[in-house]
Amino acid sequence: MNQIPIFFDLGGTIIDNIEIGRKAFNKVFNKNFTTAEIKTMFNDMSKKITVRSLFKIPINPIKMITKRKEFSRLQNQYILSEGKLFQGTKEFLLKLKSKKEIVLVIVTQNPQFKDQEFVDKLFNRLFEGNHPFDYVLSNRNKMGIIKEYFESDDISKALFIGDLPNDMNIAKELQIPGVGVAWGYAAGKLDTPFIVESFDELYDLIEEHLHSLKAKGVGLLQRNVKKVRS
Repeated sequence: MNQIPIFFDLGGTIIDNIEIGRKAFNKVFNKNFTTAEIKTMFNDMSKKITVRSLFKIPINPIKMITKRKEFSRLQNQYILSEGKLFQGTKEFLLKLKSKKEIVLVIVTQNPQFKDQEFVDKLFNRLFEGNHPFDYVLSNRNKMGIIKEYFESDDISKALFIGDLPNDMNIAKELQIPGVGVAWGYAAGKLDTPFIVESFDELYDLIEEHLHSLKAKGVGLLQRNVKKVRS
């Protein structure tokens, strides 16, 4: 490929689906969770799930399992009709798209994004035409699908940008920097030295990474990660 992948989580990073998730959750489970409660719940569920952790969630775990498909169906219905980009997302991505040395990749666990018709309808509405992503990958195992589509040498130059603990864990497993966004479910409270407060800051950080790869063959962020972990 000889291009540098920039991996993006979707919900909470590119698409603002927090209120949509709250709306679907409350309707399916007949609850009245606040936005803050939903953020905490999704953040906790993004970590390693154990039987013990399931019982910390303020919903019966059996209901969580039996109503999962109903929740997903309703959430996707809301995403298609009400989903919106975070402010500044479109401009940021189009600016990034002009850099020929990178490929922009969405990586989501949402199985609905395997449906090309769904993807086309949503992204055509959000971007008012062709969306900027080179790949839209959907799989419960995000790391597995990344390794399926990309060579290890290309992955080693990549960044993973997300808003939840599992995104940062995937970056660690891939041995690449994980960049956390402060506007998602975890509000930037993530196990990574790289937290960005805006898309302008994220763009500058990516530029630094690309410049360091060109000049020294090693991404600036990789060198910083080694310093932080040592």
